[in-house]
Amino acid sequence: MATDTTNRAVVTGFPLLTRGIRVCSESGSWLLKVLLTLRRKRGYTPYTLPMKYAVKFVMLALAVVAPIAIHAQVFRQVGMAPVNGVRKIATGNKPRSHRQIEALEQQWRQAQLKADTETMSRMMADDYIGISANGMVQTKQQMVERVMNRKINITRMDVDELKVKIINGSTAVVTSQVDVDGEMDGRPLHGKYLYTRVYARQQNGGWKVVNFEATRMRPEPDKIADNK
Repeated sequence: MATDTTNRAVVTGFPLLTRGIRVCSESGSWLLKVLLTLRRKRGYTPYTLPMKYAVKFVMLALAVVAPIAIHAQVFRQVGMAPVNGVRKIATGNKPRSHRQIEALEQQWRQAQLKADTETMSRMMADDYIGISANGMVQTKQQMVERVMNRKINITRMDVDELKVKIINGSTAVVTSQVDVDGEMDGRPLHGKYLYTRVYARQQNGGWKVVNFEATRMRPEPDKIADNK
């Protein structure tokens, strides 16, 4: 689920794009008309324009090019709406390692929802240690067995505020806010959690999950007051 900031960016970005296209179209039509008029009445071409017309020509050209550049930058930075439960962020100039980790996070999410223990096992390092939402410490084998036996059954996992930090090129720390529905040990699992996942780069250049921790988010003060 997208944050208010992302929603505002999307809402703002598309009208800006529409306005930019309209400005480009109008400016281009105006520029063409000016050139045709000068050619018809005075026989000028862009290469034989007097200075006063040359200045106007340049200004009109900028009026066409500037909106295109501005809106290209907007779409580099604007986040898109959630896709399959994960907010899609425009990659822009993110390093390759960041994009790799974000792709792995999406892959892990899909595996978790499908109880795909084969994929989850492949993504975890042998010395993996995790702390689940109920505070249970789990090894790789224990995690796989609990998912396989449906002791952990996640039916919805909406990820937001996903951030990646690469340390010395060999460690990646991922934090995110996750809205979860499902069951754990036969009890309902519902609410928002802070997820921290740590990846270690392997000798072959790939990444594996070595640590995970889920911490339940405290309700906002105004929501606590409403529940009293």
